[in-house]
Amino acid sequence: ASSSSSSSSSMTPPFAATRSPIIRVNAVSAGPLNTVSAKGGISNFSAMRQEMEHRAPLGNVTASQVADTVAFLATEGTGITGQTIYVDGGYSIVGGPSLSSSSSSS
Repeated sequence: ASSSSSSSSSMTPPFAATRSPIIRVNAVSAGPLNTVSAKGGISNFSAMRQEMEHRAPLGNVTASQVADTVAFLATEGTGITGQTIYVDGGYSIVGGPSLSSSSSSS
């Protein structure tokens, strides 16, 4: 997770606690997505994607899988609040190294 991702993960539970039951607050943390902005902003993007493909139980994730998760939380996940959902193909559960070491090249 990146530093901004780690920050939002730690802020999600207390923010949810102060906004419930009116507003549900959750965070979604995704692995590296094959997008133009990611390719341009991450110096070792290809290496990251290859590592995830080989180590993550479900392989690489797509932007549509992340969007599906967000849509679920917004529409059907009415009993979920204060959680960070990792949409990374299982990479985080197999002890993959932090993807934050692959920060922007700028």
